[in-house]
Amino acid sequence: MKSSIILIRMKKKIIIDCDTGVDDAQAILMAVLTEDVEVLAITCVSGNSNVEQAAKNTVRALYAADDKCFGVPVYLGSDQPLLDSSLLETLREDARNFHGIDGLGDAQDATEGEPPYGSVINRSEKAAVAICRLIHDNPGEVTVVALGPLTNIALAM
Repeated sequence: MKSSIILIRMKKKIIIDCDTGVDDAQAILMAVLTEDVEVLAITCVSGNSNVEQAAKNTVRALYAADDKCFGVPVYLGSDQPLLDSSLLETLREDARNFHGIDGLGDAQDATEGEPPYGSVINRSEKAAVAICRLIHDNPGEVTVVALGPLTNIALAM
């Protein structure tokens, strides 16, 4: 009797939590363009810039990757640290030296047209809630890739 082994490669499910600057944009591009990775969501947090700019930078990265990447939801998270916020502006000033004012090196958008920020950024659910929901919906299957300050992760916990 012959036996057959069928290997099914499951995609690794991840949530990226980031403060999208140049480095995080590169990580996002690598993740969304890797065939054996499924990016369930990208949650944004204040860090290199405010959370709104981080979300816009995330959409710019997705827009540069491919139209199919617009299935990846982007969530707004915390715009302030949980504790001492007095260092926030100093940290952002230091980040501007590396990432520019907009977090992406102040480079012009290399894509055609304006990215559709409004249709990609989810404003109805906060990042920490989305993290909890996605982990609950996919028990034992999700890896959180935390690239920025851990405020959203702390709130989710």
